[in-house]
Order: sequence, then C-alpha cells, then structure tokens
Amino acid sequence: MLGVYSNKSRTTLELEELLALVPDGEPIATPRPPHRRRRTKATEEEMAAAYVQGATLSELANRYGLNRRTVSSIVTRAGVPTRYRHIGPSELSQALREYQSGKSLASVAGPLGVSANTVRSALLAAGITMRDRYGQRENSH
Repeated sequence: MLGVYSNKSRTTLELEELLALVPDGEPIATPRPPHRRRRTKATEEEMAAAYVQGATLSELANRYGLNRRTVSSIVTRAGVPTRYRHIGPSELSQALREYQSGKSLASVAGPLGVSANTVRSALLAAGITMRDRYGQRENSH
C-alpha cells in the first residue's frame, strides 16, 4: 500500500489491521433494515371510515403508527375529501398571544390540534409579521 520509507499514521495502521481480518472475496454481512408491515386494504378502508366519522389525520396517524401525510394519502386514495382545520377567532387570539410571547409556531399549534403552517397562515392573514428562526422579525424584501 505505502512505500517502505513512508511514515504510516495510526489510522492507516488500524485500517490495515482491519483489512487483514476480512477474508478475500467473501462478502461482508450488512444489517438489513427492519421489516415494514404492509397495510391491508381492510385497514386502509377502516382508516378512511374513521376519518369520515370525524377522526383527525393526526389521531389516525398516532393510532396506526404512521406519518400524518401517509394517512392523508390513504384517505385521499379512498376518495374521501380531506378536511382542513381552520383556527377560529378565539383560537387566533390565543395563538397570537402565545406567538408574541416567544413560542414557536409548532408549540402554539400543538395544543390547538393544527399544524404549524396552519397557525402561520392564520397569523399572516391577520397581518402579523413572522419572526425568523432566530426570533428576529423577518425583513420584507
């Protein structure tokens, strides 16, 4: 690998020791990712029915151990129109107070049962200037 007159680093020596342990030509076993369970058609129909009966995407995601977007895709594929949760006037005033006190959009959204983007949209529609990620007011370009 390196010439006789080379000064080998400690890392190079450790690498050579590791390479000596690997048999030539034999594949090295690699760990397999965990097996993903397949959802059955019945489970997807059950999710869609629960959504129609009033369950939220987040509730279904928690119940079935899936991402909210995955549940949304399943419900949409089943032909069910998705509901968009809007923030009412009392919730908007609560969200505004919490956001102006320094809370993040995500921490304001959680207790309201909506996404951070829903809170952001409602605050922008109310004429509120958003902070950047560092707590400063965003500049209008």
